Amino acid sequence: MRATNLKYFFLFILMSFSLHKIYISITEISHNKTNNTLEISSRFFINDLDDALKQTFNKDFELGTDSELSETDEKLKQYFFNHFQIKINDEWVAAKFIGKDFDGYDVVYCYFEVENVTKIKTISIKNTSIMEVYEEQENTIQLDINGKKDSMLLNKNKQSATIHY
Repeated sequence: MRATNLKYFFLFILMSFSLHKIYISITEISHNKTNNTLEISSRFFINDLDDALKQTFNKDFELGTDSELSETDEKLKQYFFNHFQIKINDEWVAAKFIGKDFDGYDVVYCYFEVENVTKIKTISIKNTSIMEVYEEQENTIQLDINGKKDSMLLNKNKQSATIHY
């Protein structure tokens, strides 16, 4: 009897995940001391990012398809400039958009870099990406700074966080 109840419990858990869509992004940030750069890689579900671009610019960019608009990279730069900000040692820095790549399934990777970063005492990040489309959006930030690994979970109620080193 107990094994049967356990089986139904796990079935319920699995079904509950399939009933609700997950709105999440993962951003990895690491400090490259050799090049004095902050290397940033963000992963989004293609359709979620495409929905955010569509809502912002009133166009369907068709990310990751043969029909993708030629202006997509320029609009991605504008989008992230408005939704992803970084402050290092109490000073706002500009992240340069490097490009994007697709995993062949349903994820788009966006790459950024901040130059001339020698020492990090504090880092503050604000990430409101996709929150204007989906209130349930959560943006996870994983950091590797000064040999220390940290993370942040940002959402509509907590759009920014700061870590001291």
